[in-house]
Amino acid sequence: MKRMITFLIIFLAMLGLLLLIITNPVRASFDASIETGVNIDNLHKHVDFLCQMNPPRSFENTASLDSCADYILAQFHNYGYEVERQRYTDGTYDFQNVICQYKPDAEERVVLGAHYDVCGPYQGADDNASGVAGLLEIARLFSVNKPELDYGIDFVAYSTEEPPYFRSNLMGSAVHAQSVKDEGANIKLMVVLEMIGYFNEAPKSQEYPIGALKAIYPTTADFIAVVGRTKEFTKVRNFKRNMMQAARIPVRSINTPVIFEGIDFSDHRNYWSRDMKAIMITNTSFFRNANYHTPYDTPETLDFDKMAEVVKGAYWGIVNL
Repeated sequence: MKRMITFLIIFLAMLGLLLLIITNPVRASFDASIETGVNIDNLHKHVDFLCQMNPPRSFENTASLDSCADYILAQFHNYGYEVERQRYTDGTYDFQNVICQYKPDAEERVVLGAHYDVCGPYQGADDNASGVAGLLEIARLFSVNKPELDYGIDFVAYSTEEPPYFRSNLMGSAVHAQSVKDEGANIKLMVVLEMIGYFNEAPKSQEYPIGALKAIYPTTADFIAVVGRTKEFTKVRNFKRNMMQAARIPVRSINTPVIFEGIDFSDHRNYWSRDMKAIMITNTSFFRNANYHTPYDTPETLDFDKMAEVVKGAYWGIVNL
């Protein structure tokens, strides 16, 4: 009996430790004095432009992808950045990433990225016009606020995140990740914005890849998540804390091995595979948004007020790494 009790105590202690690692709880309070200057009208403008592209910005519609790239480049240029097109091809279609840098001479760098292509003949408002809008607005905030940092920021808009290129070296993020690795760049952290616009306050609106997660995470889809591997534990913890301080929105996090479903479902995976630390900021994609990869992923389904809070939190997280 004594042996059984000891075993149970050890088991419960290990289970508690595992839950602490996975959920990475942080004590932080919203600080109303933090003001970043996020402009919600800009978010609307960027999402609307990308979603009104006809034909949609999928891989076979390269003229539409090029128009999106031109738009993104123009926004970066208007914010005062020098802009680069990183071109690549699959042998049939030509693609491009669009890149600008804050403090380009800094030795240590942070990559902030989002993909601008869509899967299929759809508008892709949440997936991923929302992420691109966030990327552009954060780039604008850096140009306006000019925070004093000892690291630089690379803002990267990727093409070809979606099938048929997903999980291949022809993802735009794979092309970029390989280029910074080949350059020997010192990447402090990569942050990807992947679907940050859809929220649902209805009960039981949030699903998970494993049903048991409902016991430790919310079942209402009103939060934003910071996602990383176990080796990004400290990075996720710090970023989450800063987001909680700046954003008036619930912030959750998860740290698990890559084998966990959904943990690597975006561009950050290509930095992981090249030995760089990376995290994903996401609303959890199809685990809450039934409009994912359908004709119903449109701007009117997004919550721009909450999206603005996510952008505010992400900016603050990058400034305070």
